[in-house]
Amino acid sequence: MEQIKNEKTFFHVFPTLKVEEEFKVLFADVEVKKITTNSGRDFLHVHLKSHHLIPKKKIWQMEQRIKEQLFGTSSVKLQILEEYELSELYTPEAVMEEYKESLILELKEISVLAANMFSQAEVNYEEGNVVRLELLDTIVSEGRKEEIMNLLDDVFRNRFHMNVDIRVTYKENEGQGSREYDEQRIQQEINAIFERRAKQRGEYEERKSAVEAKKKSSESGSSSSGEKKAETSGKSSSGNASVSGGKKEFKKKEFRKKDYVRPVKIGDDPNLIYGKNFEDEPIKLEQVVSEMGEITIHGKIINFDTREIRNEKTIIIFAVTDFTDTITIKMFARNDQLPEILGDLKKGAFVKIKGVTTIDKFDGELTIGSITGIKKIGDFTVSRQDLNPTKRVELHCHTKMSDMDGVSEVTDIVRRAHDWGTPGDCNYRSWCSQAFPVANHYIETLDKDDPFKVLYGVEGYVSMT
Repeated sequence: MEQIKNEKTFFHVFPTLKVEEEFKVLFADVEVKKITTNSGRDFLHVHLKSHHLIPKKKIWQMEQRIKEQLFGTSSVKLQILEEYELSELYTPEAVMEEYKESLILELKEISVLAANMFSQAEVNYEEGNVVRLELLDTIVSEGRKEEIMNLLDDVFRNRFHMNVDIRVTYKENEGQGSREYDEQRIQQEINAIFERRAKQRGEYEERKSAVEAKKKSSESGSSSSGEKKAETSGKSSSGNASVSGGKKEFKKKEFRKKDYVRPVKIGDDPNLIYGKNFEDEPIKLEQVVSEMGEITIHGKIINFDTREIRNEKTIIIFAVTDFTDTITIKMFARNDQLPEILGDLKKGAFVKIKGVTTIDKFDGELTIGSITGIKKIGDFTVSRQDLNPTKRVELHCHTKMSDMDGVSEVTDIVRRAHDWGTPGDCNYRSWCSQAFPVANHYIETLDKDDPFKVLYGVEGYVSMT
């Protein structure tokens, strides 16, 4: 291991780093003890010392900003290793209270189940720096206990320099705490994970089938390739060669730039909409805060517009969101290429885009232009689901028919309740009952043996004057 920098304040070591104000405040007095790397210099460990707590989420976001702004697309892996020198007021209890969300985030990187167990645990503190975790007694508690204890011990010992005795006890899961209930809940969570992954793998499956189809067609055509070559060799290119005295004289064709028309897409990937194929991993839009050069993002197109300009060209403008932020994409296309591009590029489509971040000179906004590739992808969003074996029943719900009380369509509410497996949806109304027929029309579309039902009700007011 090689040490390449001595102890300095954070922004003395990274003077060109551009970050938001909250990061400037958090890292202003943080010291960089050292930066270590290996002989190949394919990773960097930045060792920090702070006198105040920094949420783990902010540490990870700072790693991302350093990597993007200072190393670009290189393969260098960067990790910040923080440690704290806190006042005596920070007891294990104070640290746990203020730092618990960060511990849950770190546990999620190890095991989502362990993180959920820790977030629901009851924490007690005893003399002698004893921290006692009271976990729910479930079928997975024993298997995940070590993961929780190991992380807590490492964080307190190496990050906070506290000798803490972590102890674990178990308590009964009251009410719905049976083993059978736990097994059902875990199985539903597993099924939901597999469904999401299968949905996200749709892009891969489509590509795989296209490659296999291409391979079969090339094999079937190989038998006649010899005949085609022989036939082609006997032909002369009348535009490029002439016969004189038994010899071919080739005429060099003059190339003009305007004769070349760039194709809409280059490659055989069936998911490619525009440009060249690419496999870069997308970054979150919330991390795109300034001009960062060429990046790859993914998201859903939420609005779309085209404007014809001169020279038989059109500017395509659309906004993409990945549900952390939204950014505008601008690209130019020939009018005769628009039908091919706009077939898959439209509002509501999910796409992955590679282009260059730039401040648009017309509106002064951060946009992505100089697009080199656009691919269609599957819907990567995760719909909320009710994974509880005992389904909820909604006992009070207003629709948009309740003026100033609700904004949702009754059909959307009833459909969501049905999709979640709810046995019944109690639809209380305010003053009026215009939504009842609409709800009943939806019920009539269900199978006759479907147990789902709507309980109709009215909410009213009585004047005592």
